[in-house]
Amino acid sequence: MNFYIWIISPDETLTHRWNQAFTRQNWKVSVLKSVPRSGAFRANIKGIALVEMGMEGFRTPGDFDNFLKLNHGISIIAFCGSGTVSNHIIAGCLESGVDDFVDSTIDERVLTAKLVAHIRRTLVSDKWVDNVAYSSTRRIQVDKNRKAARFYGSNGKFKELTDFTPKEFALLFMFVSFEGQVVSRRQILEHLWHDEAGHVNPETVDKHVESLRKKLGNSGKKIKTVYGEGYVFRE
Repeated sequence: MNFYIWIISPDETLTHRWNQAFTRQNWKVSVLKSVPRSGAFRANIKGIALVEMGMEGFRTPGDFDNFLKLNHGISIIAFCGSGTVSNHIIAGCLESGVDDFVDSTIDERVLTAKLVAHIRRTLVSDKWVDNVAYSSTRRIQVDKNRKAARFYGSNGKFKELTDFTPKEFALLFMFVSFEGQVVSRRQILEHLWHDEAGHVNPETVDKHVESLRKKLGNSGKKIKTVYGEGYVFRE
């Protein structure tokens, strides 16, 4: 999945701090000191741009509106110093399509949680409607309609596996869809158990993951445990 976090600000201290916080989440992060030129974001890329309010090109609600029209698939979280922007301007930006507005002194843990929630709410749901998930090399293909997964072997041929429980298959589809990104146990619970997530022991997730790993054989090693956070699939 081509998903990025952009931090657009000339403040090197702030961008360095946020960059470190986000890369710990295994997100692809890009730091820009100024507004990118038109078309800088490719059409097949999705992500969130953290934009400092008041920069050239990001001073009015109309500026944000124009940016979003030129860059489909990009969400914006605007930020500024405390009290530097009026509530009237903030409201106008939100009405123009900005997803959130935060103070530049926000705790990195809170900001990271906001981004995780945004990803879970919008980007995850976008992926969830796809019928086939491909790994980055396309050597692993997970077909939701056929409930089957194909793995490219050392013999130059694909091997198909279908012996998955519904939860195992949903896990595999989710991991491959978000290759390289940490998927938390909470995200897994919410997408596999929905309204019942709050009644399911998080250790249940671990048991399903372990069962899936065994069925995948050597390919099961591609599902890595990120202790204290969740799992990440890396081909």
